[in-house]
Amino acid sequence: MIYAENNIIFVGYMPPSLLFAPLVVRTKRKSPFRFVSCAPRLKPLGPSAQEFQPIARPPVWLDSLSVKPIILFRWALIGGLLLIKFKWLIFLCLFLADLSGKALAADKIVLNTGIRDPFTTMAEDGFVDQIVKEAFRRAGLEVTIIVYQNSAKSLENANRGIDDGAALRIMGLEKKFPNLIRVPEKMMDNDFLAYSLREQEGLADWASLKQKRIAYIGGWQIFQNNLQDHPATVKTKNAQQMFDLLSAGEVDLILYERWQGLWRAKQLGLRPISAEPPLAKREMFMYLNEKHRPLVTKVSNALASMKKDGTYARIFNDTLGKLRN
Repeated sequence: MIYAENNIIFVGYMPPSLLFAPLVVRTKRKSPFRFVSCAPRLKPLGPSAQEFQPIARPPVWLDSLSVKPIILFRWALIGGLLLIKFKWLIFLCLFLADLSGKALAADKIVLNTGIRDPFTTMAEDGFVDQIVKEAFRRAGLEVTIIVYQNSAKSLENANRGIDDGAALRIMGLEKKFPNLIRVPEKMMDNDFLAYSLREQEGLADWASLKQKRIAYIGGWQIFQNNLQDHPATVKTKNAQQMFDLLSAGEVDLILYERWQGLWRAKQLGLRPISAEPPLAKREMFMYLNEKHRPLVTKVSNALASMKKDGTYARIFNDTLGKLRN
């Protein structure tokens, strides 16, 4: 209960004894109010509850209030009884609110990847951004994509369930990461090829690269595994270093993924020539942690429907396809 009179604020509650005594607590001088606690101050006179009496009575000026303390008590008593009677309803509302919050959180999926432009962008309008979001939207889910610089770490987190899955990954990861389930419908085919600044003839396979000076980003297993015995390779830390070597004429070829290569070259104002056909082609997929096994078919069907109704082609042309121009 809270009420005020003559710059005094009374705060307290009414016990069933109907007897209470205010305790006046003065605040700092700057405050215009004094706070009064109306907690019970009773002393026992005997074993019966009827024999309790107050140590101090309410001040006389309370009698001058337009609303008498006994009226305030009655309302407080009624409110307390209603609270006790309907507390189960309050608890039920809180419980349902908690469940709805958990259900909402459960509908939000976090997928990770280790790849940036043009597949994922800061504006979240890259090819992977749009394909994944639309597929999960059709499956009735909201998805967030996070990008790791450490590709291996991203897969470990997806496997452990820290993230809900991974996007744009090669087939067969479930052998090394048993908690990941591959979404059957593939996202795309990734081409891994050689880029140069002038025409190169006879680059049909890995063996044809033997006499060329080559650069690729260290850690790209598809290149490393096929060029273990190559006599003239340079491993760079990033794509910028790789293109710098090509521009300076220090290497004949750089090895990269098709769309990232075209995007990077466009940023640098270069017009590299790609050697066709690609040295390797890999199908790329989404993976979900096993705790989301029921979603695998839904997401797969959603992605298939996007290809069927033209949504997939539209997103491709608006993101990756325009890099060919």
